[in-house]
Amino acid sequence: MNTGFKHLSAPIMVQFEVTIQCNNSCRFCYNFRRTKSKEKIQSKSSVIEKKRILKELASLGVYSIVFTGGEPFTYSNLIDLLKYAKQLGFVVYINSNGTLITKKISHLLKEINIDGVMISLHAACSEIHDSQTNKNGSWKNTINGIQNLLEQKVHTGINMTVTNNNYEYVYDLGKYSVELGVPFSITRFIPINKRDTPLELSYQNFKKVLIDIEKIKKLYSKKINILTPFPLCSTYKISKNFADARCTAGLTWCAISPNLDVRPCIFTSEIIGNLKYNKFIDIWNSKKMKRFQNLNNNSKECLDCEILQLCLGGCRQLIKVHKKDPLMMGMVKFKDISIKDQEMAKIKLKNIYSKNPRVVLRSEEFGATLILSQNKYVFLKGQSSIFIWNLIDGKRDLEKIAYNLINKYNISIIKAKKDVIEFFTELYIHELIKEEN
Repeated sequence: MNTGFKHLSAPIMVQFEVTIQCNNSCRFCYNFRRTKSKEKIQSKSSVIEKKRILKELASLGVYSIVFTGGEPFTYSNLIDLLKYAKQLGFVVYINSNGTLITKKISHLLKEINIDGVMISLHAACSEIHDSQTNKNGSWKNTINGIQNLLEQKVHTGINMTVTNNNYEYVYDLGKYSVELGVPFSITRFIPINKRDTPLELSYQNFKKVLIDIEKIKKLYSKKINILTPFPLCSTYKISKNFADARCTAGLTWCAISPNLDVRPCIFTSEIIGNLKYNKFIDIWNSKKMKRFQNLNNNSKECLDCEILQLCLGGCRQLIKVHKKDPLMMGMVKFKDISIKDQEMAKIKLKNIYSKNPRVVLRSEEFGATLILSQNKYVFLKGQSSIFIWNLIDGKRDLEKIAYNLINKYNISIIKAKKDVIEFFTELYIHELIKEEN
């Protein structure tokens, strides 16, 4: 069974680990744990090789590069790579612990016009955060880095890796982030092997995290993103607002190690190929990458669930470790988790919409991909979808667009109106369009 996703010509986003070196020793870090095991990564590749890879990715239409590590600011050629990536036209982000971001570095990032920096912060107080990083003073240094970025008006976010050791502090850190005026997200801890499972969130602890996130949303009207996947059966009774948290590793994104190994995901040790010896496109299109995506790796209960094509069964790495995602709670019905019906009710045939000017259209064998960000995209399957997209001009209402569809494809008025409403609902949910007054 496949994922229901169309195979993309290239990933939307690539996470590029420029180094495994780090000035913290976070007990939950996948690279820290990997280098302590037999899966040790050799981190040698030159800046020239890294630039060659960036150029190849740009030629394939990759939208976004996330520079990560280790701690990327321990890599001496990072600023050079950031400048080069921006010159190539990428949307460029950095994942960092923030401790090395001085006033000078934050000023350089502003000059480069970096698109954003995600800072790892694991509690709203030094005692808990420093216990997670195994480094006294790391909380203070991270906060200094955040303040330096904010002074330069560099777009900054805070991300918390949530484990069984710090899950009780999600609300406090979310509140602290709101007070700083910084977007807040969480990453669920993902083990690379069974030795790490004591750090994994139990369902009860995960449930508390979700409830705390909903509290923050209601109190402060702020959206909180969860950046790692989970099965939708674990969340729908608390909220339907987490439907995008599915595992698209190897489908819309992948990771490149410092030694140029390509992995479907930052959490897995599975190597698909190496860019010193293979072209990226050959690795991306390989049978080995497609095997990682295969939904037949899920448990029978997931395979029999009617929402599998939407949910994808949770985290692929956790399925590898446990045979199923431990948060999987059983089969559910599509009507129980979908927010599409309530959003569809907002879309009227007399409404007029314009395109979000930040949307990028990338051609695919199946049609096209509309990309707003690395997490917001819509697949245009077939020429009729592209035809409708090209008609959106901020002047035509949906009824006029439906009649254009009838004239072009000789379909019934009922089908045309239904197709247009459904298509615009998808675009609206993903913020690719906005309604004109």
